[in-house]
Amino acid sequence: MICRHEIVGEVTEVGGKVTKVKVGVGCLVGACHSCDNCVNDLENYCPKWTLTYNSINTDGTITYGGCHGYIGWYYRYGVCSPSTFAIAQSIEVQWKAYYGRKTVAGSIIGEMKETQEMVDFAAKHNITADIEVISMDYVNTAMERLGKADVRYRFVIDIGNTLAATKL
Repeated sequence: MICRHEIVGEVTEVGGKVTKVKVGVGCLVGACHSCDNCVNDLENYCPKWTLTYNSINTDGTITYGGCHGYIGWYYRYGVCSPSTFAIAQSIEVQWKAYYGRKTVAGSIIGEMKETQEMVDFAAKHNITADIEVISMDYVNTAMERLGKADVRYRFVIDIGNTLAATKL
């Protein structure tokens, strides 16, 4: 199991009630949809959430995250991801201002509405990240480079093209 939840892909099929096609997945693929948190669009606090990886789906299967050939999710957990989007590297925090019996707390993930707003903001303002796209057969070399601190950008594994190339 490889813990990766950052997934971008092409939607190949949607259910009959889906009115807005989503093209990305966040940290969640499901929740109960009935607790106070879910009703208030705070699924990231739902006690019955289903994470994108290493979690149990309602059908009993395990979620495997971004290193899987395909993934399914409930429509409200998808995030529209414009082709210009990538995650920004957000600012330097002056942590000394937060000392003195104060606590900074939050969820391990954000809620879906705010996540979509962040993606839209990044796309609108052309905020991108520096990445190095690699194929699956480069992963061991990438890990060696990580060990040597020889990485300037985040590695992104292009699973789709890697799988297409192996079918030839």
